[in-house]
Amino acid sequence: MKAGGTPHSANNLLNNKIRNIRFDHLEKICILLNCTPNDLMAWQENAHTILHNNHPLKQMQHKPEEDNLYHTLRGLPLQELKHIAGLVHNSVNNLSDE
Repeated sequence: MKAGGTPHSANNLLNNKIRNIRFDHLEKICILLNCTPNDLMAWQENAHTILHNNHPLKQMQHKPEEDNLYHTLRGLPLQELKHIAGLVHNSVNNLSDE
């Protein structure tokens, strides 16, 4: 695999079946996806962790509306996903032209 991972590892990442990740792997993923680790991870408050509302970890809390997008995209037929990918590609190209 080009990025240095395995299909099994990629599947585990996509299906939230991992508990930890090496920093060099996280870096490779972020480089490939042009994102930051914060774009890939969420933080969940538990009963033992009480933080003020302005704590930086609060910005990483999972947002329910993100589930809707994930499930919507996952349920789309391949042809519609290709159409959406084309729209995103064109949008990115238009931004880079500005």
